[in-house]
Amino acid sequence: MKDQRLVCPRVLLLVLPATFALSCVVRDWSVCTTQDKCKEGFTCTADWHCVRAGDGGIDGLVAVDSRSTVDGAGASVDGPVSGGTDGAAGLDALGPSALPDAAAIPVAGLDASEPDQAPLDAPVNAPLPTVPDAAVEAPLPTLPDAPALDIAPVAPAADGPPDTAPIDAPPSRPTVDAAGACNADKDCTGASARFCDTSTSHCVACLKRSDCAAVCQTCSNGVCTAVKSQDDPTVCPGTCDANGVCMSKQGQGCQATPGGCLAGTTCAPDGVCCDQTCASPCMACDIPGFLGRCTPVASGTPHGNRTSCGSDATCGGSCAGRADGQCFYPTVACGAVASCSGTDKVLPRSSCVGGTCPTPTATTCSEGFACAAGACNTTCATSADCQSGHYCSGQKCIAGTPHKFVGGPCIITPSAGGSTTSVVYGRGDDGHIYANSYSPGAQPAWTVVAGIDASTVAPSSDLDCNFYANSGSGTDIQMVALGSMPLGSVLLATGTGTTFSPFSVQSVPGSIVLDQSPSVVPDGPFDIVITNPAGGTPPTSLTLLEYGSNLMISATTSPTPTKSIISGTDVDVGILNFSTLAIVSFMSDGTMGLFGWTSYMGSGWGAPTYFAAPSGATFHYSPSVCRAHITGGLASHLVVTAGDQLWHSQPDSTGTGYTAWEKISDVAVASAPDCTVASDNTLVGVTALTATGTILHVHGSSGAFASVDLGTFQ
Repeated sequence: MKDQRLVCPRVLLLVLPATFALSCVVRDWSVCTTQDKCKEGFTCTADWHCVRAGDGGIDGLVAVDSRSTVDGAGASVDGPVSGGTDGAAGLDALGPSALPDAAAIPVAGLDASEPDQAPLDAPVNAPLPTVPDAAVEAPLPTLPDAPALDIAPVAPAADGPPDTAPIDAPPSRPTVDAAGACNADKDCTGASARFCDTSTSHCVACLKRSDCAAVCQTCSNGVCTAVKSQDDPTVCPGTCDANGVCMSKQGQGCQATPGGCLAGTTCAPDGVCCDQTCASPCMACDIPGFLGRCTPVASGTPHGNRTSCGSDATCGGSCAGRADGQCFYPTVACGAVASCSGTDKVLPRSSCVGGTCPTPTATTCSEGFACAAGACNTTCATSADCQSGHYCSGQKCIAGTPHKFVGGPCIITPSAGGSTTSVVYGRGDDGHIYANSYSPGAQPAWTVVAGIDASTVAPSSDLDCNFYANSGSGTDIQMVALGSMPLGSVLLATGTGTTFSPFSVQSVPGSIVLDQSPSVVPDGPFDIVITNPAGGTPPTSLTLLEYGSNLMISATTSPTPTKSIISGTDVDVGILNFSTLAIVSFMSDGTMGLFGWTSYMGSGWGAPTYFAAPSGATFHYSPSVCRAHITGGLASHLVVTAGDQLWHSQPDSTGTGYTAWEKISDVAVASAPDCTVASDNTLVGVTALTATGTILHVHGSSGAFASVDLGTFQ
């Protein structure tokens, strides 16, 4: 038993009958409200204290001062006066009339000098055992019955009623703080100790976890203490860190707790506590199965508020599981199709870069080429394919003012049948002859012909060239032109490739006035066909001049035609078992005449054949003829300029007539054409001066001709 005290009256002021006895009681210091709050053998009194049952003392009344309280120095009266063993009424039932008229009653064992203060800690006339100030758990020793007290009568006061001690009402229920004792939670009113620990009868801050209102706390020995470095599943949805603060764990949402992410993790852009910053657009920490671990996104768009892969309909990227966490972007073309900006710049179509379609920058075409149809030219056919300030020469654009060719060029096919290579000769405005050996698809280039001074050629003259078949090697070339010194003379040069002898002046009959370009016969030693113009003798006739060692050895004049000849001529030869010549010229009625001359069974002129111009066109300059061997005879290919364009005709399938005129180029020309044909009749080559001073080359066969501008020299 604990907190037990002996409670005796400190002052006796009552006059008691002789039959009353004074006694102390044993009291348990525990607070009670009902009987079941006291230990076995104790009774709950009116002043809420447990008193040992039956403690009435000696026969007679026990007087107790209910106004006193117990403190640490000892026990004192703090309860009501209880009756004696004989069942007599307590002091509360006594009135002043019940007290004898006597003075204060002397009590044996009390100090007479302090009759009102001496404690009665033991039975009267018998020593009491010493009781310690602290609570005693062990039961107190049984006290002996006190002897009856010899109480003298008390005389009444001279000036009033008998002196009696006032009896106060029971005090209000005491307040119990954290250090106080308790039997129930209602006994604990302290702000920091609201619960009663019945095992210790003391008020404490908590009895269980739920008594601790704060997050990351638990109840330990009646005190709310911090939970550190572990989970607090009751209140904290995350975990408690080393400081006892509720934080979100790796893999949880950053806002799952007010404290944010636990130290060692980072709030990733997708709102999940992650093992690293994880800011790359295609990395994420919210992927199921990998929560809290920065992992590449296999497909789709970036997670959370990471940088977008772009929203362009064509160029926008996406995640593709890249280990570096970057977006995968297409590199396809985007935006508007390519176009020209002016004549010299191209605005290309853009290509996707990093998820966007950048605006392209216009670029100037290189090498002087112009822009056409949204692209820079890579070759030129005419100077129109070049930028301003450039001209086309040899399919290249050359800066500056271009040189020009003057007069009609000539062409030969130097190899045997089926060759696709031809050599073109042209007269430049600088007084030189230039050669261009061309094969379809190759880049043409003009080379000056050494040894020939073209300054003596008449301005209106065309060139004509052909092989010198009887030269021995079979590769020498004869080139003729109309001379200006003297005017009306014939100029002749021979050579191969780009090396020729100088022009030599050939004499003509004095009766012939030569003002048209001559044509050279591919035969030996040297034959020239010229036109004897009107006013000559005979008028408007053809004259075949044969030369040997630069001397004219014969002159054969054709019969006077029924139509006047108004142009220069061209001639080609075919050699079977006899020599035949085919000569063409334009007539005064707008037709073209084809004349034949043969040495078979004696020289003679055949009857001419006349050809009308292409429909809607007019013949210009002079015509050209080239012949090839075919089964059963010779095939003559005819080429003319009509309506400033080139036209071709050849023998038809019957062998008795010619095909209709076929236009073989849309390029405007400004001279007479010259033609050549492979010996097997498979390929025809044609050349002429263009209206811009360049030289045009046409090659192919009926229904399949192609043209290229060989440009001009540099």
